[in-house]
Amino acid sequence: MFSSFACSAILCLFLKQASNTNIVLPASNNLPSVTVAHINLGSITDNYDSLLSIINIIEPDILSLQELTPDWNLFLHKNLTDAFSNSENNVRIDPYGMALYSKYPLAETKMIYYNEIPNLKADILLDGYVISVMSSYVLPPFGPAALNNTKDHLKTIESEINLIDNAILSMGDFNMVYWANEISQFRSKTELLNSRREAPVGSLKMPYDHIFYSDDLECTSFQEIKDSNQSHIGIIGTYQFKTETGDLGMPSSLSNMNF
Repeated sequence: MFSSFACSAILCLFLKQASNTNIVLPASNNLPSVTVAHINLGSITDNYDSLLSIINIIEPDILSLQELTPDWNLFLHKNLTDAFSNSENNVRIDPYGMALYSKYPLAETKMIYYNEIPNLKADILLDGYVISVMSSYVLPPFGPAALNNTKDHLKTIESEINLIDNAILSMGDFNMVYWANEISQFRSKTELLNSRREAPVGSLKMPYDHIFYSDDLECTSFQEIKDSNQSHIGIIGTYQFKTETGDLGMPSSLSNMNF
């Protein structure tokens, strides 16, 4: 019995270390903040219109979408353009299609490929600040060969992130739990923090989608997104610049510009 208690305590400490360690979420300050939603379109069990209802309820500033097919792209382009004036997409018939919709201007966008798998990077101009957003879809590590591919894919994302000087949000379907060794190493090498405070209680489905953020940001809220059938389709978080970061996140070339 005592051995079981000890093992449980060690497991709790390990999971806590891998998740958001803030006991209380930070209070809102007067610096810019942004609400980011990440949704996998392939997980939606309802009709297309239900997604619009969800987006209207959660009201994200930035919307990351994965498994973007041609049909979904036509529907979203028709219905989201008015609310999100800026967008970038990569339409595919395989699971690697993705899009980014933003209410804020996009300074720069590019695709970073690992083999044939795209990773969408965009610089968001947020009231004079810059946040780099990286959306990724990582294949699940089933088998030794797939595990090596997963590690190499994460290294590709890691290399790109480590070149970024401003604030960072790295999100996507990583297809691994946040306490997986590969995710822990990825976070260690990029120095990114985990938005999740815990795994969903009462659910047999473990969280495979994540939003990681750099130390000059604070996560003030984080929630699961479910469709009308209570199927998990994504996650949403709100992030603000830390008060002590001052003008960090604003490159000198942008510091005198008005957005």
